[in-house]
This record gives sequence, C-alpha cells and structure tokens, in this order.
Amino acid sequence: MKVLIFKVNQLGDNLLYLPVVQALQRTFGPKCIDLCTTRAAAPLFDGLVPREQLHLFVRDDFNKAWKNPLRFLELVRFVRGLRPEIVIAPYDQGNVARVLTLLSGATHRFGVESPGQNTNWCVTRCLPMNLRAPMAGQDWQIMSLVEAVSGEKYPCDPPPPDLGHILPPDSRRYPRRVMIHPGASREYKKWPLARFVALAGALIDEGFEVVWCLQNLEGEDELDSRVRAFPQGPLRDHIARTAECGLFIGNNSGPMNIANALGVPSLVFSGPSPAMWDPFWNRGKTINLRLPELSCQPCDEGRAPKGECQNTQEPMACMERWSVAAVASKAVALWNEC
Repeated sequence: MKVLIFKVNQLGDNLLYLPVVQALQRTFGPKCIDLCTTRAAAPLFDGLVPREQLHLFVRDDFNKAWKNPLRFLELVRFVRGLRPEIVIAPYDQGNVARVLTLLSGATHRFGVESPGQNTNWCVTRCLPMNLRAPMAGQDWQIMSLVEAVSGEKYPCDPPPPDLGHILPPDSRRYPRRVMIHPGASREYKKWPLARFVALAGALIDEGFEVVWCLQNLEGEDELDSRVRAFPQGPLRDHIARTAECGLFIGNNSGPMNIANALGVPSLVFSGPSPAMWDPFWNRGKTINLRLPELSCQPCDEGRAPKGECQNTQEPMACMERWSVAAVASKAVALWNEC
C-alpha cells in the first residue's frame, strides 16, 4: 500500500513526526513511502525513505503554489503520478497540501484539523486538533486511522524517534560535555547571547567541557578561549555531536528536539512557547525554564506564533529574568540528578 506524507516545514516539526514515518515504514516497507518535506529536514529521513521517494520543497514556495496556476497544476500531476492509496496531511500543512490530498486520487485521505484553514474537508478522516496537548502526541494520533487500514496495533503514545540511522557506529557520550546552542527561529525566543557567553565560562569554571554551536552573531567573539566552538554544519554532524554530550542548554528550537530525542538531559528556555511544544520524551531529564508568575507567558498560544514579544511593560521578561547564576545553578543540579 503506497503512502504519501506531506511534512513541508521546519526541522523540529519533522523530528516530532519521525516516529510516525518510522511506524509507517515498518508497516508498509520503505519503498511504499513517499515524503514531501524541506531540504533542512531531509537528512532525518535519509536511510529510512529511498532518496528518489524523498521530495524536497521550499516551504513558502510550496504553500503559495495556489497563486501560480501552472505551478499548482504541476504539483497536482506530480502527486497523482505517485498513485498513493493513503495520503496524510498533518495539522501544520496548509491549504495547498490539503487540496493536493483531495486531488491525489487516494482512497484514504487522513489529516488532523488545522485551525484557520478552510480545506479540512479535503480529507476523508479529519481528527480534531487540541492546542493544549503535546505536539508529539497530536502527530501520533494519525496512527489510530492507519490502524483501521493496516490491521496493525500501535501504542497509545509515540515512541521516541530512533536516530540510529544517523549516528556513527562508534558514537559515545562524554558525561561532562555540555552543548550550548543559543539559536532559535525568532529573536523573541532567544535568551540574550551575552548571557549564554557568560554561562559557558561559568560552566567551564565548574569543571565542565563546553561545546558551542556558532550562530555567526556579534558577541560570539567574547567566548572564553576554553570553549570549543563549532559551526552549525550539516544536520548529520550536529546530531552526532549532540549525542556525545551529557547536557544540552538552549532555546526552544529544533536542536532542543534533537537533544530530547537522543535522551540528552536538557535545560530549555521556553519563553513564548506553550507547553504543547515542550520536549515530549525523557521528561525527567528536562527542565523547561518557564516563569508561571508572568501572566503574559506563554504568548504564542494558538496555531501561529506572535512573531514578537507581547509584554509592553517589561519586554522579554520571560528571558530577561533568568540570570546567568540561576541558570548555571539549575544546569549543575540537572547534571547531578541525571
């Protein structure tokens, strides 16, 4: 049975969906899976889905294809040419993906309701969206629909993503190695860079080895000379480097999800992100730095991010209130617990 999945979006979103892809691969076989995704996320599926069945798109171009009739017609022909029997459109796929699902010719068109989209009717079975439930669990619920078609039984909760196909065979963990990743997709989701720099030095003074993922930002030249700084590099290299660490510190981002999937204890600046985006697996190894006393936190509730801080009286309070000393103390405590 041929399965087509639309997942044309960011790295973190695709990582959370990896358990779904791996379950479908085990059920139907890798040669039966066609996956539409982005170039940034493609390495996650290399070795799971045949490369000729991994179809890469630029997210914004794909989502705006309806504005160009010829381009949209090309996509329709492409999808129909795959001859899928099952098409899956997750909640975060827009109108283009859903209309293509309808026009695919597939008998089974599964999806999760996308709030604000007017094309949810394009799927034959549409599951409700719960904006307060963990995102990984929301993604996994599609397997309840696959069960009825495949006859397979799947667990209620999604298993952690298996990144074994990416890790080198000689991968090992260095417990006192700390990875600091100061990046995020939006500025208001970032703890101040200068504090990350100071934190790196403080952790080295505590006897840790610190590796830093360079973001090519002004201020990184102030890093302690004892910090081992690396360029972000290819995704495969970043995953391998993360797996070697005994602790991860960063903002709510794709690299956070990688550390969580690998079981690396993590300290995460949650900032504007709602609890549905908290690390889902290995929760006992994760501290989400969130300030419940702030009435504005989280400001990104709902389907779409706000794009900027909503607190006009104390801008970026959810980040600014975290001192270097407080974060360093929590990092040491987490490392001792794990």
